[in-house]
Amino acid sequence: MPTTVSDLRSQAQAALAEAGVPTPDADAELLIGHVLGMSRGQVQAATVTDAAVADDLAARVLELVARRSAREPLQHLTGRAAFRALELHVGPGVFVPRPETELTAQLAIDALLAVPVPSPIAVDLGTGSGAIALALATEVPHARVVAVERSPDALAWARRNTEGVANLTLVHGDLADALPEMDGTVDVVVSNPPYIPDDSVPVDPEVRLHDPAEALYGGADGLDAVRALSKRAGLLLRRVAPSCSSTASARAPRFVLCSPPTPGAPRPPTRTSSPAPASPPPRPPNPEIARSSRDDTKLGATWGRTCNVDGANRIGPMATYDTAVAAELLSGMRLARQAIGRGELVVIPTDTVYGVAADAFSPAAVQRLLDAKGRERTAPPPVLIPGIPTLDALAEVVPDEVRALVAEFWPGGLTVIVRARTTLDWDLGETRGTVALRMPDHPIALELLAETGPLAVSSANTTGAPAATTAAEAESMLGDAVAVYLEAGAGSATASTIVDATALESPAGKLRIVRQGAVPDEEIRRVVGADRCA
Repeated sequence: MPTTVSDLRSQAQAALAEAGVPTPDADAELLIGHVLGMSRGQVQAATVTDAAVADDLAARVLELVARRSAREPLQHLTGRAAFRALELHVGPGVFVPRPETELTAQLAIDALLAVPVPSPIAVDLGTGSGAIALALATEVPHARVVAVERSPDALAWARRNTEGVANLTLVHGDLADALPEMDGTVDVVVSNPPYIPDDSVPVDPEVRLHDPAEALYGGADGLDAVRALSKRAGLLLRRVAPSCSSTASARAPRFVLCSPPTPGAPRPPTRTSSPAPASPPPRPPNPEIARSSRDDTKLGATWGRTCNVDGANRIGPMATYDTAVAAELLSGMRLARQAIGRGELVVIPTDTVYGVAADAFSPAAVQRLLDAKGRERTAPPPVLIPGIPTLDALAEVVPDEVRALVAEFWPGGLTVIVRARTTLDWDLGETRGTVALRMPDHPIALELLAETGPLAVSSANTTGAPAATTAAEAESMLGDAVAVYLEAGAGSATASTIVDATALESPAGKLRIVRQGAVPDEEIRRVVGADRCA
């Protein structure tokens, strides 16, 4: 039986990888965190410090790992699924909401916010766990939301998730003929319907064996539910003139279809100035999506007012999320965490320049970061950390002068090079046994680090180009090499100051300023002492 979190993580990761689980590292850490009551970042910190674990807890983790290795969904094992700012109860009998479902919810939220009445009405047909309806009710609190679900099993989960939400009503019924008493009174109709053709069986066993069939399959061509929804939505929505206006003064129903991207296809831009067509017809699902069974097994559709909000026609998944907009912040942070867990890259704001981030404990992710920048392994990336305790977990020795520096300048624009613990299971490049650490002074970066643990982060630019001061500048250089861009406005053009403190372990050793930056040289000397600086 494993006696430390490190051993437990290694054993769990190996078992999950052997079973073909797509994200063995993330799943292992999440299962350990579920049993031990830790965040994923805390599990990673406990791993590097060789924290002990009790036999009964280790046995519980290994039991869950065995079930996950049999391809039982992670969310069924933890009983939780994250959705925007919500944490939903999920389990057998209900579809687990995917990241793409958050984008469907965003379309509906934008449409609902644009309705120029004190109490707009939204209907979620086929609510499942209640995810979209609950997001609408909590993020648009002045709205009235009605959610419809036919499956008794899914309805039970939805009731549990929506209990006590005053502006949300849950109804047991069929989406094809629900709520006739509301015909002509609804402002927004939203649904995340089944759309996989009956003969296109998903590949992944998590989907094929555990998601409810009625939440996946939509008849011979996959469009049975979409046709029923189109008809029902047309009756529920308010009657207006034949022309469809995008102005805030008209309550004009529009049909907007938002489908998940074909794997590997280019992402559409975040915003476009051209208006959406007034009545685009339903599109058949891409056959490759229908067979993929990753997170691409659901089709989201929104019926209602225009989704043109402040000139933003969001007709597809966004690569860039504006963190100044509350709803985009929630989706962007959630998708950023998930991207890091999959070994993908994320561009984040910091208190200095924008950074491109990867899981520091995933060699493949770090190499992906280096490749995106066109950087050699001889220039390893620094590591951003959520707090000073992580410094002790990652550094072999922390000299007193370093403790004084971080007490003075963390969080902030100071990067400190120290000797890395020899027990660390990572590969940042040719580090010669050292690691450059910094705690940034930016709420977005710190929140992400608290969830993910240490991130390898380098300036979000290609090698030789100016550092990016916005996510848009980063995207112009890094493009599709990055999964998620978090935009927080123009940042500083000044990089962090880098100091090499490895020589301070010797009584005669001196700290060396490697790169001048945000913290002035004289401030470094003031804290450390001129006699300890080279």
